[in-house]
Amino acid sequence: MYDLEGLFVRLDHAIKKVKAKRLVLDSLDTLFYGLDYRVLRSEFKRLLTWLKKKKVTAIITSEIGDTFLTRHGLEEYVADCVIALDNRVTNQITTRRLRIIKYRGSFHGNNEYPFTIDENGISVYPIISQAFEQESSSKRILSGVSELDEMLDRKGFYAGSSILISGTAGTGKTSLAASFAYSVCQVKKTCLFCAFEEAPNQIIRNMQSIGFQLDPIVKSEMLTFYYSRPTLQNLELHFLAIKKIINDINPTVVILDPITNLMTEGPNSDIRSMLTRFVDYLKTQEITVMFTAAITVGSIERNPSDEGISSMVDTWIMVQDIEVDAERTRSLCVMKSRGMVHSNEVRGFKISSKGISLFPIIIGKNSTSSLSKRSTKEHLNLSTSKDSNKMKETSR
Repeated sequence: MYDLEGLFVRLDHAIKKVKAKRLVLDSLDTLFYGLDYRVLRSEFKRLLTWLKKKKVTAIITSEIGDTFLTRHGLEEYVADCVIALDNRVTNQITTRRLRIIKYRGSFHGNNEYPFTIDENGISVYPIISQAFEQESSSKRILSGVSELDEMLDRKGFYAGSSILISGTAGTGKTSLAASFAYSVCQVKKTCLFCAFEEAPNQIIRNMQSIGFQLDPIVKSEMLTFYYSRPTLQNLELHFLAIKKIINDINPTVVILDPITNLMTEGPNSDIRSMLTRFVDYLKTQEITVMFTAAITVGSIERNPSDEGISSMVDTWIMVQDIEVDAERTRSLCVMKSRGMVHSNEVRGFKISSKGISLFPIIIGKNSTSSLSKRSTKEHLNLSTSKDSNKMKETSR
């Protein structure tokens, strides 16, 4: 009759030799291949009982079975903790996933969690944060655009809040994000800029044209770029990579530009859930996060938030184009900003070599989406007119 006495002797010798507190039995099921089920169950229970008497924490690996979690369908019933690992391919992108099926005597998460294995070990995402762990700060952080700060109760964003800037292509979302990053670094605070559309050197070059010299603050390590193609890995693993950088540099602000480039897989509810957990994690770290989101042309009226996260962020800013006399004019509106009095005014904004500036606009009586000729001609020339200060006072 088959038994494990020989295995017990060898394990006992090895445990005493190194004074082991932990024991790993890799692919133990190969020892039991071809055995009768009744004998196998009895011997396996005897092995676990013997290990408990030795006060050794044992990790046993097993291959997944066709019907049960394991090949023989025994380990999951006898073991105190059962963890299932899976390697899944979705949209040609591979993700390792982990799920705790049971853990006797302990509360544990029941969902699947992605994890990675690299030179730094094993990392599991997400970290589940409780609501009571999040501190609500009354401190403010400037947006980098003085007129926008005025619209936000003249103080800017709340520190540790979440901000969404959404709009169609070419409306200045990245410029507003870069202005925010530049402003943060100017007061000696660190910023992590996650770029999913343009390479960092391209962003640095483009921002020079509007007066933001990002290269010096990158060299001083006040500004750190994370750049990755969205198709390289899924949304969860992108956030896991970002989390590692956050742990290394401890930034005050994190910018994701644009978040919509990452949303290439899965239903909208899954994306929203993942973003919610990511924002919760940042709030527990008291980190201010800014998202930019691209909106499809023509979808603003029927669905102004294609990314589906506008309801979960603290501040939502909409930027869009207004056509006047066959010319494009950018406009900005604060759709919401929780916990503060903010302006509901729609303002135009100009991007020039001196940066970003906002100005009041006047909507024509017979038009719902265009500026009056007087307002447009007057305010679009503010940056070049000798009498710009007088004109600002007049427009106000």
